[in-house]
Amino acid sequence: MNRLHGLMALLLFAAAGLQAQEVTISFDNGGDEAGVTPVGTSDFSFMGSNWSDGLITSEPQFPFLYASGSASYQIQVDGAVITFDEPVTDVSFFFVVGFFDRATATAFAVDGTELDTVTSAFATSLADPANFRSFDTDLPIARIEFAERAVMDSASVDNFTYTIAGDDGGPTDPPPEEPVNFNQVEGNWRQSDPDFAGNQQGFMFDFGPSLNLLFMAWFTYTGMPAMPPEDGSGDVGSPDQRWLTALLELDGNTAAGSIISNEGGAFDEQPTGFQQTREVGTISIEFLACDLAVISYSLTEPALSRSFEIIPLEKSVNPAGFSCEPEQN
Repeated sequence: MNRLHGLMALLLFAAAGLQAQEVTISFDNGGDEAGVTPVGTSDFSFMGSNWSDGLITSEPQFPFLYASGSASYQIQVDGAVITFDEPVTDVSFFFVVGFFDRATATAFAVDGTELDTVTSAFATSLADPANFRSFDTDLPIARIEFAERAVMDSASVDNFTYTIAGDDGGPTDPPPEEPVNFNQVEGNWRQSDPDFAGNQQGFMFDFGPSLNLLFMAWFTYTGMPAMPPEDGSGDVGSPDQRWLTALLELDGNTAAGSIISNEGGAFDEQPTGFQQTREVGTISIEFLACDLAVISYSLTEPALSRSFEIIPLEKSVNPAGFSCEPEQN
């Protein structure tokens, strides 16, 4: 029922027009929150935010734990998580611990990059302005993770405020203000989702400025692993590996064209007579920045389509030190 209330509130917001809107969650189960944030609730959804693993509690004898009313979202020893249906901006919240060690809140971008971490204050008085925290980042926030470091205490979050962007700014990564320099996107990329880190797939881009074309190689696999030859011959690599390539035309920050499957070759061998190059679908790559792109593909054999984000390989292994601009010697 809580998720239904949250969905209804979000639909009402959408019906009112896609303008940027500031949202504050007070955890007091009143107004638009009625039925969503009663005391004792752990997991709920409201206005595009999804909360889990904490607990809404009320201890009116301790007013210094709150910024409004007498209820707040407590962060337990195992922490808590907020995810957003669409990334948000301008996040701020009342964040205190009562007696013991402090707690932390860490914000993450869409691609999993850690943006900023804030530490709770020690409780002083009701709605003390000094006990509000905000994240120092210009990038939209897709997830917040809370960590409680005291075994005998819990942190309180109250008056949690964030901004949902509308059509004018967009809740996700907006188009870059300037065209992407395709010389900067050359090299190796991989899927941004950390869960795909062990899947050993990747992309390589090579920009041809005189042709204004972008060459792409996608190192991937068939749907199911193939069995190697019984005698072990030809087992360099794997017979289920595939090269998909594309020579993409550029239109602004988007590269698009046909996907080509290159098949039938053998490791370090002359042409086998079984080689073929055939068109198997289409692909579009929108570069949101020099270090972030969205791939959308549609295959015909088999019929598959999906979209996902990719980032440079170097950024995935060195997010703090990565820069699109090469170092000057």
